[in-house]
Amino acid sequence: MAWSELIFSDALYPINDFLLENLEPEVRQNVRRVNRHPSVVQWAGGNEIEGIVIWTDQWVENGKHFLDELPYTDCSTTKGVLSLDPYILRFSNGTPGEIYGNSERYNYDASVAFDYSSYPVSRFVNEFGFHSMPSFYTWEEVLLSAEDFSFNSTVVMSREHHPPAASLAFPNPNAAEGQSEMTVAVELWLPTPGTTDTNQTFAQWCWSTQVFQSMTIVSEVAWYRHGAGQSENNLGALVWQLNDIWQAPSWASIEHSGRWKVLHYGLTEIFAPVTIYPFWTASNETLQILAISDRWEDVNGSAQATWYDWMGRSLKTTSFDFTVPTLNNSLLYEAQGLNNILPNGRDAADVFLHLNVTANVDGKKVTSEQFVGGFIIDEDKLELNHLSA
Repeated sequence: MAWSELIFSDALYPINDFLLENLEPEVRQNVRRVNRHPSVVQWAGGNEIEGIVIWTDQWVENGKHFLDELPYTDCSTTKGVLSLDPYILRFSNGTPGEIYGNSERYNYDASVAFDYSSYPVSRFVNEFGFHSMPSFYTWEEVLLSAEDFSFNSTVVMSREHHPPAASLAFPNPNAAEGQSEMTVAVELWLPTPGTTDTNQTFAQWCWSTQVFQSMTIVSEVAWYRHGAGQSENNLGALVWQLNDIWQAPSWASIEHSGRWKVLHYGLTEIFAPVTIYPFWTASNETLQILAISDRWEDVNGSAQATWYDWMGRSLKTTSFDFTVPTLNNSLLYEAQGLNNILPNGRDAADVFLHLNVTANVDGKKVTSEQFVGGFIIDEDKLELNHLSA
């Protein structure tokens, strides 16, 4: 799917004949150029402008002037419209508890990466992501000195543009914040990299940031896809972003050289036409396993959930037959409490769960799988890491 936006982004624009006369042919040309592509799911008048308009209305002396002058095609992200005829945007005129428009999520607090209550409930999530490092091999294309091959080296930090510098300062004075977000995520959810070989340690850090990126984004995609069967009727999840334009930390799933990050492999599984996913809620120790389908017809299939120990020995297998209604999901399994979830006599740290699903779609067999590895237990809470094969 592609979300096609016009040329406005994160700013207020004047409205006068000169500007409109220049914009009209550009908009016309680009719509004609792109509109035949079946992957285009929505046209947006611009990017993230509505929030700026609302802020201007509230805080700028003549802000109401801008608010009155902007009833045009919805931007991303937007709360939708009050009326189509006449065309009136909703802006902040929403009712608490109701669902409008589309949304985005950028939350760099890794402690809530798998907390479903921190995910937006929306009809369409048009933008969400988390950044990671490119691979060691990609860094080799631009790092020239031995001392550069370090997670926080001067050259690496100079290519970290998150958060933005907000000035012409170089290197980015805010780079340490972006690097720290990735560091904290790895330290919280994965083994901390560290070897006697500095290059190997650097490579491990690059890889680990990619693993976490895949874990958290796959978790979000699964949640938004499952929303198709909920009251919000969520029918879209667009990940930011696809590909890199240079060798640097970014949200991309494909590196500058074309090499896939871990995330891109995860997306091929979680975006399969029919997939399976384990939704773990740590606060009440509940595990739900859902089969999810985006097909326009009912889908019949079978699934298996197999527990293994870390030696690869099968401990317990449960099989399910299911039917998923159109654009919906089916609950295959639900249990609460580790004593009811884990194989008898097994500790949470000693096992992992393999899920796979098989279904017939358009006369062809489709399969998808997920691995759930590592119940991480500490003194205060129980958390479950999600790893996609």
